[in-house]
Amino acid sequence: MILLLFSGGVESTVLLKYFLKDSDKLVYVLYTELGYDNISKKRTIEQTKAATNILNYLKDNYRDFNYGTVKLNLNNIDRQQHIKNGFGFDEQWNIFFASMYAKLHGIKDIWIGQFSYNDYHRMEFNLDPLTWYYDGTLEKYALLGSALDFNFSKDLKINFPSRNFKKQGIDSFKTKKEAFDYLEPELRTMIRSCEGEEKFCGKCFKCTQYIKYGIKND
Repeated sequence: MILLLFSGGVESTVLLKYFLKDSDKLVYVLYTELGYDNISKKRTIEQTKAATNILNYLKDNYRDFNYGTVKLNLNNIDRQQHIKNGFGFDEQWNIFFASMYAKLHGIKDIWIGQFSYNDYHRMEFNLDPLTWYYDGTLEKYALLGSALDFNFSKDLKINFPSRNFKKQGIDSFKTKKEAFDYLEPELRTMIRSCEGEEKFCGKCFKCTQYIKYGIKND
């Protein structure tokens, strides 16, 4: 039994397809709509549309899974001040809510769509790797989400392809394009690629990756 965090992007869609297609695990999916500041609120409409379409497609074409959603909507929050005050990035909010959900359903394995190629791509764009995947930060947020239940948290595993598969199996993709091509054409058209309020703005980090690697989801 696993809990998979879903966003409607390439990585979470690839990972969910993998577990539905190539495993017999009982799958729970948690979609978090993080409208916690004025920027992220604008993107939730397109993001939720993509997530809904993708989840319906996978359920219809692969097998059934359990599904839950969390909505975090706050007013008049400045993104930079929000981060400066230590409230966390998307991944940290996600794992906070995921640990609450996991505890509620007795799930000990949480999966996140973080692949080895994600760190390579960030370095190609002169960005630092997402260190909180590897420095224990996520585990601290999971402990908070479990209401400081140390007995539950010590058995909770936070998994992602770059940690568990180490460039093998589902983590063997060299680029985002290879991961994108793992999905069938109909599914590719549903993927969300933009960090903003559009499906594709052509300017943000996610969209520039699509341009660089020749990914088309229209």
